[in-house]
Parts: sequence; structure tokens; C-alpha cells
Amino acid sequence: MLYMSKTLIESHGYTFYVEESPLYDETSGEICIEFLSLKKQPYPCIRIIVSKNPKKTSAELQSLNYYASCSIKEKMLENHEGTIQMIKTALAYMLTRYPHVAQVGIQDETFINIPTKPLITSRRLLLGQQGWYEEYLGAHPSARIETTLEFLRQPKTQTQLHEILLKFPDAQDKTWWSPKNLKRVADELDRTLFQRLLGTTWTLSAKTINSWSALCGGGVVKLPQIAFDDLIQKQSQRLKTIVRKARLGYVNGHQI
Repeated sequence: MLYMSKTLIESHGYTFYVEESPLYDETSGEICIEFLSLKKQPYPCIRIIVSKNPKKTSAELQSLNYYASCSIKEKMLENHEGTIQMIKTALAYMLTRYPHVAQVGIQDETFINIPTKPLITSRRLLLGQQGWYEEYLGAHPSARIETTLEFLRQPKTQTQLHEILLKFPDAQDKTWWSPKNLKRVADELDRTLFQRLLGTTWTLSAKTINSWSALCGGGVVKLPQIAFDDLIQKQSQRLKTIVRKARLGYVNGHQI
């Protein structure tokens, strides 16, 4: 039987259910840590892949419903403090368990094949703004996307983009930025740009994670085992349902 630990964590008024288990088997050394908010259906469900090997200092932040931002309603992703707090709490918890981790890799998978779904980070980057992880978590762009960002953030590029957007009066509405519409705009700048805006990669340093308030006084607290046992007894089936639906890709009761 594979080792698995289950924990309740409280952070800044939020309670999170944490499940930690081997990614493959007991001998691989790869650990999967999954976070679920107990407030409602998984909004979002975070997964971190980390190695117990102290020589492997990079971890990976994933999301079962997210993804990294594709399947959460835009207003929640852009404004919802609970989403930010959950990610920060998950990463802070990861560092307390595996302090050898020096950096965390993130793929901002903003693409989802739904014509009406806005591409959040792709839109932000095209407009010369910061990516979602960059603005809210202090992530840095990976070397793979630095050249693209340098191009997009040049005043000359933004002037050219402004002229292009005059052809699309509806572009002022954030919901307008579907894959199809974003591609129309990006193609006028550069035929290869649209693909480069999908699945951009970012890194977060342990130093940045340690600077968050989640690691300071009143931050991450592991609740007593008795509280965990009581909740599991009362909500065992609910938790199983939430975890199962999160892994299947449900958002707010609907499969995506």
C-alpha cells in the first residue's frame, strides 16, 4: 500500500485539505501534494510535484482545475483573494515539508479550446502587462519567454498594437479575448506570436515564497489531528466527491 498523509491546514481564515502521496511509487522519491479549499467546490485545486531527494531543488506547481488559470472564471482569477491565498499557502506548506526546494516552475496554461473563453495571461502579455503569476505572486518569466516579453513590452510594439486594436472596438471588453480573437490580433503583429503566448512558463524562488505573509506569524497552521478526524468523519463523502470532481475537471459543478 502506498504511503499517504492527509492534513488540515488553516491560513488567514481559510481551511485547506492537504493530501500528500507518492507520485508513482514508494521508491521514486517524487511526491504529489494536493490542496483543496473546504469552502466550496474546488476553486481551485492545486497540485505540487516535488522530490524528496535534496539534490533535486526544483518543484512544479500545477492545477487540476486551473491551470494554471484556464478554467476559473476570469473575475475570480483576476480578483479573488482566496485563489491567491491558496496558492501561497500551498507553496509555503511545501517549503516547510521540503526546505531544499530552491525554485518552483509554473506553466501558465491559459489556453482552453472553448471559442468564447478569454485567454487571461495571453491577453495581459500581448497588451504589455504582467502575467497573472508575475503580478500576484512575483514570478519571473523563464528564459524561454524572455525574448517574447521584451518584444511585447517595447513602446514601438505597443504603439503598433494600439493601431491594430482600433480595428476591433470590442477589444476593450475583457471577455472579447477568446482564442480566435486573440489570434487575429497577434497574427497582425507576428505570425508566430500566438503560439508563443500559450502555455508561458515562469519560476518562483524560495526566497519569494518565504517573503509572503503565509510564512509569518499567524500564517500556516496545521490543525490538531482530532479536528481532522472529526471533519473526515462528518464530511468523508463530500471530500471524496470534491477530490474526484476536481481530478475530472469540474468547475462550479460543471465539467469543462
